[in-house]
Amino acid sequence: MGIDQRGTTTAPLQEEIDELRRKISLLEGDQKAYLENSESVINQNKAAIAQMRAENKQLRAELAKKLAGDATVISNAFETIGKKQPPSFRGMSGRAAVSKFDQQLCERIKQFNSFQHETRHREKALSDLEDELQQMISDAEEVKAKDVGESADAQQLRQLENQLDKTMIKSNEATHIRKTYEGSEERF
Repeated sequence: MGIDQRGTTTAPLQEEIDELRRKISLLEGDQKAYLENSESVINQNKAAIAQMRAENKQLRAELAKKLAGDATVISNAFETIGKKQPPSFRGMSGRAAVSKFDQQLCERIKQFNSFQHETRHREKALSDLEDELQQMISDAEEVKAKDVGESADAQQLRQLENQLDKTMIKSNEATHIRKTYEGSEERF
């Protein structure tokens, strides 16, 4: 043990310095281990990122290939029915195109059914109007025939009027004859 100028011992100080050096050495070792571990994790992450990028690139290529295949199938389908492929079907998957085509087909069928219903309704209205026209023509012919006197009712009416006229004439004659007899009877 040594004594320094103030009269304190240097041994405990030396021990503290040694202790602090050991702690610093341990901290440096821990820091080096942490640094190595961090570098290892970074390298692993970089490898995982590179692998994921490669997988992503491969999946994009497969998707583009499938979409191109779907586009070919859709284009061929429209060519088969003799129509040009609408722009709205470009870039669609096969299922999406079939779904959209089904939807459009259902809308067209619905529209066709609506037109068919409206046509039937208008045909019925036209038929009713034609029936009404025929009835009006028939009624007009009847009225015209009555005016001319050709219908059966008009002929019967004319016969009854003639019979009434004859009966009236006979009645008037009988009344005239009776009055004449009564006048003659009064004179005699």
